[in-house]
Amino acid sequence: MQDSLDYIDVKNLIGKRTLILGDVGAGKTLATIKLIYKLLELGYTDITIIDMAPSIKYGVGGLICELAKIPNNITYIFSKDIIPPRSCGRNAKETLYYAKRNMMSLKKLLQYYLENPTEILIINDLSMYLHKGGIGVISKCIEVSKTFIGNSYYGVKLAFDHGSGISRRERRLIDKLMELVDMIIFKVTV
Repeated sequence: MQDSLDYIDVKNLIGKRTLILGDVGAGKTLATIKLIYKLLELGYTDITIIDMAPSIKYGVGGLICELAKIPNNITYIFSKDIIPPRSCGRNAKETLYYAKRNMMSLKKLLQYYLENPTEILIINDLSMYLHKGGIGVISKCIEVSKTFIGNSYYGVKLAFDHGSGISRRERRLIDKLMELVDMIIFKVTV
């Protein structure tokens, strides 16, 4: 089966807000990388990538820079301090600690974008911020950009959160973000 992105002309995403959703391992980050390279092929370089993913060493997620070469002519910002709370937390308290720590680090990246906006904003792994952060600053970033492409976990494989409530919160906020975008692409592992 072909990737659903093979049928999407990246030109149709310009000036729009797009969200790529799926479960763990569905290929959301790889799909996002494909779109980045398609944008670059078309000559778009006024791009900021905010990478919220944890390192691939944790077995979930993966930073774009770990999976692809980042061109020098675009802005790429990330935090080395992101820890997947559901995978690494051993109980609710620890899970919430990691989620809050991640949110504090990632909020700085969002603030940086608001102070240094580009026409195109790409966010990898939005859910890492939404475990404890709200959609307010994200929606501001989306509004400031002329084109937005973001991806997020939206599945069932990581539902267990040690009773911390971050999975339920994440789902609720992604549902709200879905109302703010023009296009939703669901990635399904085949």
